[in-house]
Amino acid sequence: MIATHLDTPVSVFRAVTVRYILSLSAIAVLSLLGWQVMTSQLAQHKRQDDAVSLAGGQRMLTHQMAGLVAEGLVTQSDASRAHILRDLTAAETRFIDTFHSLSKQVAAVPGSSPADRELRASYFDGPSSVLSTVAKIDRAVHAVESGQTARPEAESLIAWMRGPAIQSLDRAVAAHKSAAKGMLRELRFYHVADLLAVLAVLLMEAVFVFAPLARRLARQTTEMQRQSRMLIETSQEMERLACTDGLTRLSNRRALDTALASSATWIPERPRPAYARPASSTGVISFDLDCFKQVNDLYGHAAGDEVLRAVGERLRAVCRSGDLVARMGGDEFTAILYDVPSSEFVEAIVERIRARVAEPVPFEGVNLVVGASIGTCLVPDQASTLQDALKIADDMQREAKQQSKSRSARRQFATAGLKQLA
Repeated sequence: MIATHLDTPVSVFRAVTVRYILSLSAIAVLSLLGWQVMTSQLAQHKRQDDAVSLAGGQRMLTHQMAGLVAEGLVTQSDASRAHILRDLTAAETRFIDTFHSLSKQVAAVPGSSPADRELRASYFDGPSSVLSTVAKIDRAVHAVESGQTARPEAESLIAWMRGPAIQSLDRAVAAHKSAAKGMLRELRFYHVADLLAVLAVLLMEAVFVFAPLARRLARQTTEMQRQSRMLIETSQEMERLACTDGLTRLSNRRALDTALASSATWIPERPRPAYARPASSTGVISFDLDCFKQVNDLYGHAAGDEVLRAVGERLRAVCRSGDLVARMGGDEFTAILYDVPSSEFVEAIVERIRARVAEPVPFEGVNLVVGASIGTCLVPDQASTLQDALKIADDMQREAKQQSKSRSARRQFATAGLKQLA
């Protein structure tokens, strides 16, 4: 019966046409469903990426509020205190607004996967959840703003904000990243499932009939994979740019804060045999440029930018690839030297920095010359944490800066006296 129906060219043409239309319709439906599912998954992954950035911003705001509270404890000026309170209020407002935005998004998560349940728990369950942390920060900041917090309470608040509060927000950031990875896994699953379904339909029909459709599907698949890789690479590039100073291409304050937070406390290693190599230390170098203001005043900000760019290149050349070199802002720089064998090694690096920074910088036919006031500290020899080491190095740097200004003033005074005698 089938052979009879397919004897004539017309019947064969009709049979092939019917099968072609049915297969094409099936492929079209599968492709449309796959496109819709993957578009939805990509949109959800983009929202999760945005949530990771917002959650990271909350972490930075917590550091900022802790720093403002600490600054309020040492300031003596009413005007400075009022300015600090304004900044604290603004930071808290951004912190609360970000939490409301994130909590709405997390509350809408279905919670069907372990990553989704972990995300909801990190926000809403238990005393260490983000909800509890936000509420406590809100009460504490209002108490500080109203002047109802004594110094011991404020110091305890600072320690809590830099410890458990940051840990709670870190768990939320990790949960967001886990949810984003889960969405990428689902995206790959749907992508593979859609591809297999289309291949199953193609295998049921003649290869030569559906070859053009197969090539088109392959191109679409390659494009979707390329877009998925571009999305991941763009996210990684944005993260890298967020931690890079635009002028010098060094790390910025955000990257430095991340490095400081990742090594909050020095943990000594267990005792080793006498013949074993001793545990290495970490060196912290803080410095700013001498005579940089004069360069800006005499030759303009373009000259100052050229000096900063040159200093950035020289610092990258002096320090090792595994060290962190950051521009804090203006003409202030910080370097963290990991796994240094001794204080003499750090001093050698300091001398190389001082020598390289002092080299002239050509600019429009003029050689611009600056110097460097440098402070150092070694962990764990001189400080137990990187944060403490940075404070000590900053104090040494400021002292060196003041001594440099005093010597310059004495030279100017002596020069003026000699001119009067002449």
